[in-house]
Amino acid sequence: MGFMWIFWTGILIVVFFMARSYQTFSRDAEGTGDDNSALEIPNQRYARGEMGRGQYMAAKRDIQQ
Repeated sequence: MGFMWIFWTGILIVVFFMARSYQTFSRDAEGTGDDNSALEIPNQRYARGEMGRGQYMAAKRDIQQ
């Protein structure tokens, strides 16, 4: 009886990790490298206050060209 509990727990763990790896794989395969993902970096840096408005606008303009 105790071994069945261990067996089913192991099965659930394997299924969990398979689902997680599939989710990560599908997220990576969505097509990175487009302009929107490139804009995320200056957007985040501007939101954190690491760059000023002028630097942000220049970076945004450079990426969109």
